[in-house]
Amino acid sequence: KKAARRMTSKKFSQFPEFSAHESRINCLKVGRKSGRVMVTGGEDKQVNMWAIGDSTMVMSLSGHQTPVASVCFDSTEQVVVAGSKGGTIKLWDLDNQQVVRTLNGHKEECSALDFHPFGEFFASGSQDSTLKVWDVRRKGCIQTYVGHTQGINCIRFSPDGRWVISGSSDGTMKVWDLTLGKPLFDFVHGAPISTLEFHPHEFLAASAASDNRVRFWDLETFQNIESYSGGDVTPRSLTFTGEGSTLLAAFDDSLRVLSWEPIRCIDHVTVTWHPVSDIHLAGNDLLAVGSKDDKVLVSIINQSKLRMENTEASLPAPVARPSSVQSNLSSQSSQSSHGPSQSSHSSHSSHNSQSSQRAPGRVNSNLSRDQNTSRDQNVSRDPNPREISEKSRPNGNPESESGSMFFNVPVNGEKSVPKPIGLNLKEYAPAGKTEIKSGEEIMQELERDHVTMCTVLAHRLTHLKVLRNAWSRMELKEVIEEMVRIGDPAVTIDMLNVLLEKNSSFTLDTCILILPILGSLLGKEEYLPVVFKVLKQLTTSFGPVIKSTREAPRSTFGVDLSHEERLEKCETCYEEFKKVKVKLDNVPNVRSLGSLFREIQHQFSGFL
Repeated sequence: KKAARRMTSKKFSQFPEFSAHESRINCLKVGRKSGRVMVTGGEDKQVNMWAIGDSTMVMSLSGHQTPVASVCFDSTEQVVVAGSKGGTIKLWDLDNQQVVRTLNGHKEECSALDFHPFGEFFASGSQDSTLKVWDVRRKGCIQTYVGHTQGINCIRFSPDGRWVISGSSDGTMKVWDLTLGKPLFDFVHGAPISTLEFHPHEFLAASAASDNRVRFWDLETFQNIESYSGGDVTPRSLTFTGEGSTLLAAFDDSLRVLSWEPIRCIDHVTVTWHPVSDIHLAGNDLLAVGSKDDKVLVSIINQSKLRMENTEASLPAPVARPSSVQSNLSSQSSQSSHGPSQSSHSSHSSHNSQSSQRAPGRVNSNLSRDQNTSRDQNVSRDPNPREISEKSRPNGNPESESGSMFFNVPVNGEKSVPKPIGLNLKEYAPAGKTEIKSGEEIMQELERDHVTMCTVLAHRLTHLKVLRNAWSRMELKEVIEEMVRIGDPAVTIDMLNVLLEKNSSFTLDTCILILPILGSLLGKEEYLPVVFKVLKQLTTSFGPVIKSTREAPRSTFGVDLSHEERLEKCETCYEEFKKVKVKLDNVPNVRSLGSLFREIQHQFSGFL
């Protein structure tokens, strides 16, 4: 494949142009997972898949009755979704090359598509001005957003999947909160928006429009930070570099490397290519794929040959963000308990004092957050900003205490959440590390641990259903015997909590069965509170009975069967209590439970 390249510059190369459809190409997209495949859609109503650098078609997918207007891969590159000019959306399983879903809802052309970074969800934008979110599993639309006055041309999910942004021909970019199900705020670009992109780590987005300008938007202060004019040349596609220090913009005549704070074109590579529909960083190469009529042209630009840092002497050197973001949140944490309005004020005021520590891609320290500059005229603020909680914002920090940009840093003063008994979430969550992992690595780790967690919870649910069936038959002895047979400490703890609520259920028979179970649970500190509560209940209920029965004089006339039977049970309970007491004395740090431990010891001394 390398031999097929036509070298035109030291910085880029191109594969030979080839015909991808029988008629005009309307859309194309590069697969984000591998960067080695692309999919195209055309006026011939076909969706065709290609390997990058090979003009031989991998497969052709049919099914649409009208021309294809938008295409997209899912995150695994196993599914392709395509929208038509008639508004219909179809999903294909690439392994079987079959249509697996046909979705209807848009009244006009489905002009934009994007898959959620996690899960089986995707969003679609239409020329009917609506944005829809679809659940592939439920086979339907789960949310429809209305607000644009003209057709939607492009959409993007945020890296953490909490927001989706849409760019429209009405010149606005809207940010939608998927959790709240409402728009957060509008940005006014002033011209029909053709493409947009989220910053991988920061509260930042970029958009390009038909006025040939690229604008940068701060998603914390809702301001237009900077704008770059391409002159009389139109920007077609945007992508941030992996670390987010610069923006790569494909114009009609060139690739331009842009920085902001202040805005500057760091590098400019003149390239003769077709209007670029998609650009993607794959390793050290930037893939830029464009189309003209029925032809596709793939250009490859060596990223290492591009100048990615602003080396102008007049510009201050960017200061890297500290390894932990906790210090940056200290001022916000101290006020988090005073309500959302004060927290928001703290967040804004802290930017002024800490702006010198911002990583590249943040708002310049010379820009005051409180100044009413002319840039604010491009922003339409949400009328109820207090309703926008901090938790609704995507986590833009490149690092956190868990080492992942998708985890929120705890804020001091938050109430602690009760943990599931017998379930240590830390065993399943990724271990805290200082290095930043790629999104793909994080997802692989989370998916692996997610499968393990789901398996554990599924088994636990099955066991609880078995015990519930026995409980419904009022067979307490059967419940306890089944609990012993299952041998799952977490399930046992759940059932002991139920028995505590039904203290009248305890008898000498159940006491004999439960005491060995309590002894086996004394080895883990997280089980001790529940074990001690059950022990307290048992010693209170049966301690005096055991003592009086064992000390009662034997009858010399005949045999009292009820007394003999009760005595036998009390003797068995007595021996089991003694075993528990021995284990209890050997449990480390058991005295940390304080009065509860002392009370049980006192009750033990009364009959043991």
